[in-house]
Amino acid sequence: MSRYLSELRMNDSKKRDDPGAAPDPGFLLPGASSTANVFEETVERLGRSIKMGLIVPGQQLPPERELARMMGISRTTMRAAIGVLVEGGFLVSRRGRGGGTFVSDAPPRWRGADDSGAATWDERRAQNFLDKRTVVECGVAELAAARANAAALGEMRGMVEEMGGLLDDFDAFRACDARFHIALARCTLNPDLTRMVLDIQADLGELLVFLPPSKDALIHSNHQHAEIIEAIENGAPDAARAAMKAHLKGTEHFLGGLLPSPSESGP
Repeated sequence: MSRYLSELRMNDSKKRDDPGAAPDPGFLLPGASSTANVFEETVERLGRSIKMGLIVPGQQLPPERELARMMGISRTTMRAAIGVLVEGGFLVSRRGRGGGTFVSDAPPRWRGADDSGAATWDERRAQNFLDKRTVVECGVAELAAARANAAALGEMRGMVEEMGGLLDDFDAFRACDARFHIALARCTLNPDLTRMVLDIQADLGELLVFLPPSKDALIHSNHQHAEIIEAIENGAPDAARAAMKAHLKGTEHFLGGLLPSPSESGP
């Protein structure tokens, strides 16, 4: 898992440093600014371009290799991002003569919609929630680096290993993921913070129904879990906060590309 992500990041870093890389195509939003969450940022960039109409229904995307070159990322990352958007209903892949990757003729039905068809979450509501999550959980990670004991760290290491075996079961992975974040909050020895993280994880479960089950996303997420634990084990509050922030930012990028815009959330 670690080697896969390291190679992916190394390939994308080389692409971004290549002065001969082609400029962005006109139908894409500006490129990502970092390589820490390049996979999620690619999903967001393509998803937003579709939602904004910069890529129109029925339009064929350039071949995978060419699109990766234009976006300055590795083909591995491009393939994974396209897979997420296909699973989410934004893109369709067709085989054979005249095949390729096309923008869906109709937008996906939001899985978080109520009985009237209106989405219960949109980008604005999600951003408010994610702001709260960042403030709370980054602070939790910082405190945990100063207060966590060996038993708690061992328990969370076990959860990371468990999630590594659940990459083909999104629901089971998600349940273990929630337990991980709650266990991290308990390391602060502050029951108020633990209750806040419990509430956040409950809301997050409702929000994540918008995300298609991407194995690549789960691999990346769990690698970040391991980085958070490593920083806490090292007693490094600043590093723990930074690792948590990067972890939460990945979810934010995904949702930015896949959630309906506020104007789309009505019936």
